[in-house]
Amino acid sequence: MTAAACSAPTCLRTLRPYELDAGQYLCTPCVTRLHGWLESIPRLMVLLEASRERETTGQPSVGGTRTAPLPGREDVLNLLGPAALHSVPDARDQAGAEPIAGVLGSWVQLALAECHHDGPPRWTPQHLAGWLARRTVWISAQRWSGELHDEVYGMMRAIWGVTAHQPRRRALDQPCPRCDSLALSRVDGETYTSCSVCDALFSAAELAIGAATTLARTAA
Repeated sequence: MTAAACSAPTCLRTLRPYELDAGQYLCTPCVTRLHGWLESIPRLMVLLEASRERETTGQPSVGGTRTAPLPGREDVLNLLGPAALHSVPDARDQAGAEPIAGVLGSWVQLALAECHHDGPPRWTPQHLAGWLARRTVWISAQRWSGELHDEVYGMMRAIWGVTAHQPRRRALDQPCPRCDSLALSRVDGETYTSCSVCDALFSAAELAIGAATTLARTAA
C-alpha cells in the first residue's frame, strides 16, 4: 500500500494504517489539534472583546477641549467583525485578518451541504466553533479537511497575536515507550504526547504503562 501524507499542507506526517482504515485524510494529531483550537474559541472571544480598545499611554490631558476617543484596534475589530454572506469579490476590500465568523462560517456551510445535519443555533464564532468541534472526526474523513485545518490555524495565529495565549509545547522528562529517547513533548490542551525522534503518539494511559515498564526494567 502506498503511503499517504496527511492532507494538511503544513503537516509532514504520514497517515498510519489505522487512520487509512478509518478513511481519514487528516492525521490524528491534526484532528486533536483542530478540536483543541475550536474548543478554545469561546474563551479567546472573551479576551478579544476585552482587547477592542487601543491602550493609551502617557499622562491624561488636563483642561482644554475634549478630544475624540481613539478608535478601536483594527486587528481586533477585523477578527470580531461580521462575516460577509458571500465571498469578497476584490481582495483589496478585505484588509487584515478575515472575521472569525467568516472563516468558520464558510466551513460550516460546506459541511452542511455534505452532512445534512442541523446547523448551529446562532451564527456566532462560539456556536460555529462548537458545531465544527463536535464533528472533527467526520471532518477528518473529508478531502477538504487539510485545507480547513490550515485555514483555522491561520485564524488562530491571528487570535494568538492579539491575546498572547498561544498554547505552549512542553517537554516531558520520560523516555519514549517506543524508542527510549528523551524526546517526548505535549502541547497544552492536546490529548496526545508525541516523540520527535520516532514520530509516535501516546495517550496518558499509554505513557503511564510505558513509565511503569521503564521503572520495572530499571529495578531489574
